[in-house]
Amino acid sequence: MRINQWTHSLRQLFYRGYQSKVPFQLLERHFSQSKTSIQVFYGLLLFSSIPMIRLWDKVSEAGQLFPPTWFGFLNSWPPSALSALVVITPLVLTLTFFFPGKQSLRLFAFVSFLLCFAYKCSFNSNYHGEMILLYTSFAFALIPSWSIDKQSSRQQQHKHLHFYWFGLLLFLLPYTLSGLWKLFWGMGFQLLYADMSFWNIESMANMISNYVIRTGNPAPFSDFLIQNYWLGYPVLLLGSLWEVFAILPLFRPSHWRLTAIALFLLHLLSVYIFEIEFQYQIAAALFFIWTVPLQKDNTSCKDLILDFPILGRVYLALGKTARTS
Repeated sequence: MRINQWTHSLRQLFYRGYQSKVPFQLLERHFSQSKTSIQVFYGLLLFSSIPMIRLWDKVSEAGQLFPPTWFGFLNSWPPSALSALVVITPLVLTLTFFFPGKQSLRLFAFVSFLLCFAYKCSFNSNYHGEMILLYTSFAFALIPSWSIDKQSSRQQQHKHLHFYWFGLLLFLLPYTLSGLWKLFWGMGFQLLYADMSFWNIESMANMISNYVIRTGNPAPFSDFLIQNYWLGYPVLLLGSLWEVFAILPLFRPSHWRLTAIALFLLHLLSVYIFEIEFQYQIAAALFFIWTVPLQKDNTSCKDLILDFPILGRVYLALGKTARTS
């Protein structure tokens, strides 16, 4: 009995979803709309794979690559096979975009994009944008096939939405891990080493200046924020705090579109402050996250505040205090 009470308390703490009088009607709607969202995702994946075609003549003979450890076998592939890989991958993703219901196509798309991504990373580069898309495509590849003409059972719909939710988790989780790393590593760095940490008000200016020195490529706002460090630090702090709570819409459906806007602003600022272009994350914020069907419609500002885990409790407490005074 006590375990059930604890479970109920955890659900109340972490999840505030729909209270529908017709739950199966809501299930049908989410299932139907998620299929459109998945199709949008594969359009985004196709968009991210097209620039990889430029690698088709990058290698002239076998043995010239430095692939990630688990993909060392790519170094033994002949140049013709590598060229075929970067050309076939967009074609596979095009088919997946038009026929997202075929699980075999989604599995093939994941493997093809994974190999293409490993090939791209073989030139001593790291591509964070494609990694997030790769994680999500793995989860979506696990979704069972569905047919437009055939009615799916409730069990099939539940299984579909569970894997769909898992894909959304893999899409947002890297942001939360990044935010946690910045906060706790910043604290530890300040305590253990005699160097500027994340918690120093000049840390943003220091990060920008180090990046400009390393790359030699200043961004439009870099010099301004270096000179006015007190303006840049709130941007760093707010952005990092948002990253910590990036997975919040998975448990608070009212926050999906707010998350899409936050994602868009975060990566747009990265272009103008660090000259780091996250085209795929910006596109994801505009198209993929915005089309997630799990979001709560007609959400007021009050509901948004109440759905924050800590801020909502504070808001309620202040409201009660104001009414009793």
